[in-house]
Amino acid sequence: MTPGVVRLDAPADALLTRFSVAWVEDKAVERKVRRSVWLAVASLAAVFVVMVVFHAPEVAMVAGLLMVFFVVSAYRYHRLDIADRKLQTVLRVLKVLRADIPRAQRVALTVDLRAFTAGARTRNGRVTRYQHHWLDLTTTLADGNTIALGVTDRVKQKSKRKRTRQISHSEVSIGVRFAKRYRPIGPIADALRGHAPGVGQPGPFTPGARDSSPEAERRLEASYRTRPFEGAGAAPPAWDGLATADTVLATVRHVYRGIAAAQRAGG
Repeated sequence: MTPGVVRLDAPADALLTRFSVAWVEDKAVERKVRRSVWLAVASLAAVFVVMVVFHAPEVAMVAGLLMVFFVVSAYRYHRLDIADRKLQTVLRVLKVLRADIPRAQRVALTVDLRAFTAGARTRNGRVTRYQHHWLDLTTTLADGNTIALGVTDRVKQKSKRKRTRQISHSEVSIGVRFAKRYRPIGPIADALRGHAPGVGQPGPFTPGARDSSPEAERRLEASYRTRPFEGAGAAPPAWDGLATADTVLATVRHVYRGIAAAQRAGG
């Protein structure tokens, strides 16, 4: 198993319990990071005071060793810190979908909790691009539809003389294998093709308008891209910058609105 990559297959309630515990533990790690940083700064201040005011190099050496210890501790705890965005996304998506997932139904979940720098990297001069696929979730809902959700972060960093410019966006994918009562899915695909949730940009979409294969009658796959956002972290709106739980849930709602629209049109 790759460190930082979590692969689980369990009912939604069990996954929620596990990730709720992970959230509490992560908050404890963040507190330890802050405490270690504060103690390192205090130790550094003690070194200057002891050397300048009391002229006691032996005591200053002890304070210096303490400073190094707290710096190392802060670094070690920081490496254990998980991005809040990813934990919040998993928790909220599971909480919302749980109402539509049968209690005994299992959820296959893969989450890469590492930083985006762990993803594929390409470099061209001063520009470095990262592609980090960090979320896969597959389950069957109460209406019989099997959905598969995925999130890939794309980050571009451009090194300049004094700083590094960072532009980020995400691609959210959804695949739906429809229950028999929704087939054939041609009207649903027609209602969704070329459209995107919110201000997202539509990406690859299947089935095509002229696809009459058996798979086109029961399975739909779509991808939507958020708008590029300059800066680190996730932007507040769902469709700006790196994807959040709102982005993923908006994608699911978008597909189900297409289902509703097709049903209304069919009378």
